[in-house]
Amino acid sequence: MLNAQDRKRVTAPVLAVVTAFLVTGLAPFHAAGTEPEMTDLTIGDAVEDQLYLDQAVPAYAIEASAKDGIVTLTGTVSNILAKERAAKIAETVRGVRAVINTITVKPATSPTPMELEKDIVTALEDNPATKTWEIIPKVDGEGLVTLSGRVDSWAERELAGKVAKGVRGVTDVRNTIEVDTAEMRSDADIRADIQRSLRWDALVDHAEIGVTVEDGVVRLGGTVGSASEWRRAAAHAWTAGVKSVDAVQLVVAKWTRDPTLREGKYVIESEDEVIDAVRRALELDPRINAETVDTSMVAGMIVLRGAVDSVRAKRAATDNARNTVGVQDVLNRLRVRPEGEQRADADIAESVRQALTRDPYVERFEIAVTVTSGVAYLEGAVDSYFEKARADDAAAGVAGVVEVENNVEVRRPDKPYAYDPHRDDIYVYDFDWYGYQPRATLVSDAVIKREVERELWWSPFVDSENITVTVDRGVATLEGTVETWAEHVAARENAFEAGAVWVVNDLSITGQGGDT
Repeated sequence: MLNAQDRKRVTAPVLAVVTAFLVTGLAPFHAAGTEPEMTDLTIGDAVEDQLYLDQAVPAYAIEASAKDGIVTLTGTVSNILAKERAAKIAETVRGVRAVINTITVKPATSPTPMELEKDIVTALEDNPATKTWEIIPKVDGEGLVTLSGRVDSWAERELAGKVAKGVRGVTDVRNTIEVDTAEMRSDADIRADIQRSLRWDALVDHAEIGVTVEDGVVRLGGTVGSASEWRRAAAHAWTAGVKSVDAVQLVVAKWTRDPTLREGKYVIESEDEVIDAVRRALELDPRINAETVDTSMVAGMIVLRGAVDSVRAKRAATDNARNTVGVQDVLNRLRVRPEGEQRADADIAESVRQALTRDPYVERFEIAVTVTSGVAYLEGAVDSYFEKARADDAAAGVAGVVEVENNVEVRRPDKPYAYDPHRDDIYVYDFDWYGYQPRATLVSDAVIKREVERELWWSPFVDSENITVTVDRGVATLEGTVETWAEHVAARENAFEAGAVWVVNDLSITGQGGDT
């Protein structure tokens, strides 16, 4: 058994008794001291490796091929979330310039168009963030959903689409929701907003991104270091007053982590700047009423106080702060105070049951729900930690839930949930129910060390040259320096994915206000 101090140092656990690359024949080993060769073939292999290591996509049903760094995904999945997740995973592989996603969605269940429309309307009404929006879904016989209506921001439009995609039976979403652009803003103000958003996003190296705005039309140009950063940069461009975004001239050309992409990224003049950036991130998130959240900072830690209207909003506030440059840690003291008339516990419980039934990942499991004084208690069993987290999040998004007690059993506790901020909305390490005990491995330390180094090399978010890896009885120790919390997390997850039974992450974060 590990003591409390050990658990704090090794915040995520074991892969499996025999590591994935031995079980499945992933990309071949390379001689010690040599780097993997980057070709279209090895890029495709690396993408398939990452798909295999993810709990939420059926990697056996997906193939990846690459041409000039452009990856094409083919195959079949049961829900649109898995299709989009597969693309996001591919975007996080070094050398991938873009992803063409031709995966077909064939739902396990096929509700009628009328049933599916009703489910989407209920999902929107049960969500505290979207319940007042006038969104109309129309569904054809193949599960294609067309959303119409009007919202105040691009972020609200995207959130409505995300809610619809999270309903079982949906094969695709055509989002025709209009964004209210009545607010007249100067091109200069729009450009300044976009540049500020890019500057403070810890997941985007922005130094070589050019932004021009003409009559509300935004054009992005220059260079980013990964396809995932390209997607985030394009999303940042949709700020208030923008009519359209053209990111054709923004290219993924740096296949290694180039220091020029990070020039000035982590030069922070004051804590007030960081606090202001966090506040702005909260204001842009439609799940959060930023006016009710107080933000302060102590020694690199952001402290959140006040109230929000849902558990999911509380978690979203943590994520927004965590992904802001200059933030080393987050202390969330927000209280959940649902808005409007208080709901009866029985009504809340029924809404949670419906949310679990609608969810394409957990619909097949028998999960019992009881609610007492707004606290939702979940009981049952699922196959993976991803599915347990998914059930937790489904309950957290229901209006009236003030806390989630997740007692769902995981049948395969030997498989960890490897978090990646570029693909995951749920930071599993925040849950007190998440944890493993180390297990034995049949793989030699030398092999694990080589595979950890290989995994780090294939990540576009980790500067592997500054990281030293040692392995002792399957436990990988990472030493050296990284520049961001996101890089710190990515290195740790890479080590687990490579087969380490535990990871001691002794990397120092130097770019966010000093060593940690």
